[in-house]
Amino acid sequence: MSGELPYAAEAQMNISYDELDVLRRQYNKEVAAQGHATTQTKFTYAWGLVKSPKKGEQQQGIDFLRCAVLSIKL
Repeated sequence: MSGELPYAAEAQMNISYDELDVLRRQYNKEVAAQGHATTQTKFTYAWGLVKSPKKGEQQQGIDFLRCAVLSIKL
């Protein structure tokens, strides 16, 4: 399965609160330890936020992704 792209339907599925919490804790752990999170962690957390059922979290994810694209440190 490595090297394959996810199905488009997977991008439209909401993430569970438990899954999002794992991503949030990892992001916060890296920020607390290093003062910033890795690019991969930022992207993964942002993607999880975008897939959240909550509009506010979706917007936060979009903002994180926008900052990443613009190379602005979060």
